[in-house]
Amino acid sequence: MWLETEEISKQLRISRQTLWRLRRRRLLKEGQHWTRKTPGCPRSDILWHSFRCELALGRVPH
Repeated sequence: MWLETEEISKQLRISRQTLWRLRRRRLLKEGQHWTRKTPGCPRSDILWHSFRCELALGRVPH
């Protein structure tokens, strides 16, 4: 399921800043863990794949 940044940060219990840090370090990869709401628009909001993000962080998805 794809979630907006606020929702995924609550689900994962991490801050928005930590999400950006994980993205910048490429632990969370574009197209796999996150995508833009409007593809091709660099300032578009980000959607996060909850199951894949939890797996990347070594958590068992609920």
